[in-house]
Amino acid sequence: MTGPRSVLESVIPKGARVSLDTSILIAHLSAEERVSPLARELVEDLMGGGRNEGVVSAVSVGEILVRATRDGSARSVAFEVMDLPGLTIRSVDLLVAAEAARVRGLTGLSLPDAIVIATGVLTSSSILVTNDRRLAVAAPQVVPEMQVCLLSDLVAA
Repeated sequence: MTGPRSVLESVIPKGARVSLDTSILIAHLSAEERVSPLARELVEDLMGGGRNEGVVSAVSVGEILVRATRDGSARSVAFEVMDLPGLTIRSVDLLVAAEAARVRGLTGLSLPDAIVIATGVLTSSSILVTNDRRLAVAAPQVVPEMQVCLLSDLVAA
């Protein structure tokens, strides 16, 4: 990007690994969310341009495919997510499951939300980007070294 730094560039350091939750993928794929422009900038410009590496849990991909299955677009949405440059989809294995259990046990978050945080931990993500206030509050309680970027806080009211 040229010109003045965007709000995301001022919040997310260059080179930082960014963990995305489901709400960010939904906002990226949809133009209907208040945070969709920021989600698109994050995915297309910062990650797609190579400035930042993104990580998402396979569970988050599964969550977005539920609606896509209902409207008949699951195949195209799955390929669109798999083809996003700069994004790694992390499977849930025993290590993610164990960390998710720790997170859920300490916070009471749902298992999918705990898996989002656990994925960030196990991929050494330094920032969790979300539009879910519960995740934004819970993450620093169990992973104090992980910063949280709540996109809705960055949108002008």
